Amino acid sequence: MITYFGIAESSGVVQTPSSQDAFLRNVFVRPLQRNFLIIVEAKPGPNAQAVGQNLPQSDDGTPPDLWIEASRPLGDGSSDVCDKGPPPDLGGVPAFEPPNFNVDLPNVRGALIDFACRFQVHVRSDDACTVNSLGNFRFASTTITSQTIQFCFEPAIGSEVALPHGSTVFTARVRDKQGGVGDPVQIVVQVP
Repeated sequence: MITYFGIAESSGVVQTPSSQDAFLRNVFVRPLQRNFLIIVEAKPGPNAQAVGQNLPQSDDGTPPDLWIEASRPLGDGSSDVCDKGPPPDLGGVPAFEPPNFNVDLPNVRGALIDFACRFQVHVRSDDACTVNSLGNFRFASTTITSQTIQFCFEPAIGSEVALPHGSTVFTARVRDKQGGVGDPVQIVVQVP
């Protein structure tokens, strides 16, 4: 189950939401379309199964364990899977509005892999990509257990996946090691 979903500065400093919208989703306002981290932290849910850590780098038919979609295309919205570089193999991530997590559909599974392959897994709080108020590496969640893991978009959002101006809704879900999928959680990122 997701215990934290938000963003951080490229330095790892966690950003406080600017507000909540009518759907009680945290809203983050960013001055730029890029140069920040997307963070998802999760721990075992009611079934006590460990959170999966599989982030495939190509579509071999296996969905990733981090499912994340954007309501608007990131970068050029390319449907190529894991076109994250080096140049000239740089492309964006397609959008789904409303969110669609039917991994039996190749375009959905490909888009989930395309987004997830840009993340790194951190299994220890002292190895997180985020930092606390003292500048020490720590998970962002306040409900950390020994089985909490962090998914971090690394390196920071670049021009190839830059957000469009306006509001983009991100929806995240995580799978456990047995293939069970947790409830979706959403945030909104606004770029003026």
